[in-house]
Amino acid sequence: MNTKFSGLPDPPALGDGFAKFPHGAAPLLALHDVVLREDSPLTVGERELIAAYVSGLNACKYCFNAHVGIAKAYDMDEAIFKELLKEVDTTPVDDKLKPILKYAKKLTLEPA
Repeated sequence: MNTKFSGLPDPPALGDGFAKFPHGAAPLLALHDVVLREDSPLTVGERELIAAYVSGLNACKYCFNAHVGIAKAYDMDEAIFKELLKEVDTTPVDDKLKPILKYAKKLTLEPA
């Protein structure tokens, strides 16, 4: 039995969470659209790369694979994702992304 999310299957999928907490689904999806799709100095592919990276750090396979798939559709090289989780500095991504990725890692792993 899943002790973290009682009432959800083990392991839970995103749709299970939306079904269990429907009041949270719409605001979460609206935020997703603003952050990942509205005007930004970063491309959609770069933002999906960051989202995939954070999902990988969180060990969320569902979100990681979803963001990788979308990033690939926006011309990001699939080969960089596993390398990125090992070491940001040596991953062949645009240098402007490296400080952002390092900050995202810090916020994800050490939010305090």
